[in-house]
Parts: sequence; structure tokens; C-alpha cells
Amino acid sequence: MTWNRIVFGKIGEDWHLPNELGEQLLGPEDERDERERLLMRINLRLHDLYRDRRDIADRWPTLPNNGWNFDGQSPVKYMVAHGLDGMREVLERLDRTLSEARARLPIVGLRGS
Repeated sequence: MTWNRIVFGKIGEDWHLPNELGEQLLGPEDERDERERLLMRINLRLHDLYRDRRDIADRWPTLPNNGWNFDGQSPVKYMVAHGLDGMREVLERLDRTLSEARARLPIVGLRGS
């Protein structure tokens, strides 16, 4: 078992993914390495965004969502339906959200106080 598969197993456990849904997320064998890397990055972004709320970071992927283009489906189901492109889109949106959140943080010590 590769390191990626071990980490993905932990992510699947944290996200409370049924085995069948986890297998669908991993997709075809020739895409698994890339999918696993994207899912690990998505998980990291979620934990960066919800640093103090691990429970939210772990539940977010499987909760119904009306934001972005999810139309009420969970991000996981969106990624299953849209494959690698859906995973890349979720990661890009999380990256953008994290950048926006960081931009709103006050800058301490740079104003010659």
C-alpha cells in the first residue's frame, strides 16, 4: 500500500465516507495518484480554513452545499460527478477562499505602531 493510499484512508475515515463513495472518488486506476494528491490538498485547505473547528473541516465535504456550483449536493458528490476537473475546481475555490480569508486578517506590526 502506498503512502497516498494510507493518507486517503485516513481522509475517508475523517470525512465518514462509505467505502463505495471513497472508491468512486478515487476513480479509474490510471487517475488514482493524481486524485489522491488533490484530495490530500483539499483536506489540508479545509483544515487551514477551519483551523479551530476540525469537526467542520471533516464534515464539510459530505454536507449538502448550495454555494459555488454544488446546487445542493455535497462537494464529494460534485467531485465524483465531475472527476478530476471537479476536484481541481473544489481545490481552486478553497485556495481562493483561504486567500480571501487571509487578506482580511489584520496586519500587526507593519504600520510603525
